[in-house]
Amino acid sequence: MSIFLYRAVVARSGLRQTGPKSEMQFEQDMFETMGVHLARKTRRERLVRFTARFTAAWTNLVDRVTRPGHGRQAQKALLQRLQGMPSHTLKDIGVARNNTGRF
Repeated sequence: MSIFLYRAVVARSGLRQTGPKSEMQFEQDMFETMGVHLARKTRRERLVRFTARFTAAWTNLVDRVTRPGHGRQAQKALLQRLQGMPSHTLKDIGVARNNTGRF
């Protein structure tokens, strides 16, 4: 939408002008152009702030839901690593197995 406003300002200033621009006309056009630019920038920043809050809330929710699964997966991976280690390495790191093979 801001592109259309910018082009409208340029078109309006082009239609009014028949001779060379005076300094006042040039300043007025620059002022209007900067106003359009700042309005566009403000809209983008507002959208970024809104999406950042939404993204943070969504990330927090997903983290809460998946945290127990991550813990179980980490424990499972650790057990697989321990089962793949030779007995002398387990002894060196202080891990012992009982008669049933549990750590």
